[in-house]
Amino acid sequence: MTQFRAEVAERQRKQLAGPFEPPPPSEGQHTGPPDFVGVAAQKSGTTWWYGLLVGHPQIVAAARKELHYFQHHWDADFDEQLIAGYHRYFPRSAGELVGEWTPRYALDPWTPGRLAVAAPDARLLVILRDPVERFRSGATHNVARFETLHPRILVEQYERGRYAPQLERLMQHFPIEQIFVLQFERCVRDPAGEFRRTLQFLGVDPDYLPENVGERAYGAKVPHVHMPADLRSQLVRDYADEVLRLADRWEQIDLSLWPNFEHLSRP
Repeated sequence: MTQFRAEVAERQRKQLAGPFEPPPPSEGQHTGPPDFVGVAAQKSGTTWWYGLLVGHPQIVAAARKELHYFQHHWDADFDEQLIAGYHRYFPRSAGELVGEWTPRYALDPWTPGRLAVAAPDARLLVILRDPVERFRSGATHNVARFETLHPRILVEQYERGRYAPQLERLMQHFPIEQIFVLQFERCVRDPAGEFRRTLQFLGVDPDYLPENVGERAYGAKVPHVHMPADLRSQLVRDYADEVLRLADRWEQIDLSLWPNFEHLSRP
């Protein structure tokens, strides 16, 4: 566990230091805007789903799964140099698709607008999980990294579960036809079917099905944090209106699959 935390701390140090230098494209490759970008949500199976996608023969991985590009230079004008800098992370050959998945892109209010400038034609991928369970998993994730939690981290974890305003912000900058919403619980229940739908959305061969499609990537490195009853109840109350708004707008969100909001599900 000590080695794990040291590795995580080093990754975080590099991430906060600024964008890393992308590798040069190989012979025959070109760079440009990504074809797809995953924008949400942390602890909702994004690493699992991205790993499946880049195993497709028509899809290649970006320089890293999570670039976190837009968390840097937030205080600078988003000019042509910064736009071109983003494009350099996406080498691919003719006929291939490439993309990244940084789960906080939908969270940071300045990112969707800048992403729309840098990659206006990109297809956006979103996976959403019961927000209370996502909160607990996010808190556990941070305990695994740092042993203890500062309350400000919990406030961020709370905000990450406010899906409705995040998607509404995305829709201010991208047409709804470019936004594809998956439900984590549906992906767990029917990974092959949901993966096929994802491939259809991206416009690649939907008949490709990896053997490990049902094997989720990563799990908690420490026991799940304890969720006091009063905190759980408060989160359910706080999220309820936005969860209903989300389900009304995105019919693929089935509230009967979210244990904490099953009571809000409608026929």
